[in-house]
Amino acid sequence: MIRSVTLTVCLSCLLAGVLQGILPKGYYSKVINQLCVLYILLSAFTAAQNVPWHQIYAFLDSSCPQAQPMDFSADVTALLESEVESRAAGLLEEQGLEAQARCEQDDSGSFRLILEPEPGQDARAIEALFAEYWKEEGIPYQVQPTGEEP
Repeated sequence: MIRSVTLTVCLSCLLAGVLQGILPKGYYSKVINQLCVLYILLSAFTAAQNVPWHQIYAFLDSSCPQAQPMDFSADVTALLESEVESRAAGLLEEQGLEAQARCEQDDSGSFRLILEPEPGQDARAIEALFAEYWKEEGIPYQVQPTGEEP
């Protein structure tokens, strides 16, 4: 079927070329060129109506390997947690405070930063630091002494 469409288009182009070669060049050559293009397109569409496209699509769909979507949500979550923890650790280090920063995600997908001061560190100083500087991050935080559960 596709061979017949190809043959039809080739013969149409050949016939249009011969017709353009026979006819005189002049004022009507643009109109003749447009009519030849129209003839070629009409021939191609007429021939393409007979092609069983649904069978070709079914063949291509069954013979081509299907791409499986990949889930990167765990990687993105780990990357976000790592970035939040890194920023919090950097802020603590700038101010000379020592605390463990870890990020948790609840069932709704929201993140929360948990700060556990090292022994001998003032939890109120860490709370005051994050109250002042952490507003821009938009991630809730909680300062809890080591060993306590939220």
